[in-house]
Amino acid sequence: MPIIGNLFSEQPRQDLDPVMHLLALYQGHLANFPDIIHVQKEALTKVKETRGHVEEGKLEVQKADSIQDLCNTISFATLAEVYHLSQIQVRDFKSQMQHSLQQQIILFQKVMQKSEEALHKYDSI
Repeated sequence: MPIIGNLFSEQPRQDLDPVMHLLALYQGHLANFPDIIHVQKEALTKVKETRGHVEEGKLEVQKADSIQDLCNTISFATLAEVYHLSQIQVRDFKSQMQHSLQQQIILFQKVMQKSEEALHKYDSI
């Protein structure tokens, strides 16, 4: 039954390779998140510094409020990006896993068909 062996050897192109490609794609996306989080942390640090400058009289309250607003914008954008990536990731992985399982079903249907063909060959002996 080398035909069945061939089916199994070719199967990763149908199910595993697309999953690995998707994982590599998300690995690239996630590699940028430490930098994004670093920008947000720096913005929060800047807000803390401006509060101290306001208390010392080195900075006007309006300017500090403006910096706080910018920090809020960065924080909201970061949260939106994380949420968006999470939503897309769920959608992509759901679709990919459904495809992978469908390909597994097709594989085992082919294996069953080839096994039945082999079984029927014994009827003629």
